[in-house]
Amino acid sequence: MNTTISSLIALEIGHVQKLADECVADILTDLPNEQIQVGVNDTTGFIFELNNKRFTLLNTGSWSLAVRIC
Repeated sequence: MNTTISSLIALEIGHVQKLADECVADILTDLPNEQIQVGVNDTTGFIFELNNKRFTLLNTGSWSLAVRIC
């Protein structure tokens, strides 16, 4: 998880990182997050904050990714 956190913190706005399932679970368990509506079937979305940087997390069950949004 520490490697993933470091990688996320280093992302520039608009850049994307693929996430392993266990990292998604850790993020959603350990960090404050808000579920958002996503207009794609079988996809859930969340917004979370890490080190004063905001991210959108998309999870389809097959893959997950985080996008730095600000």
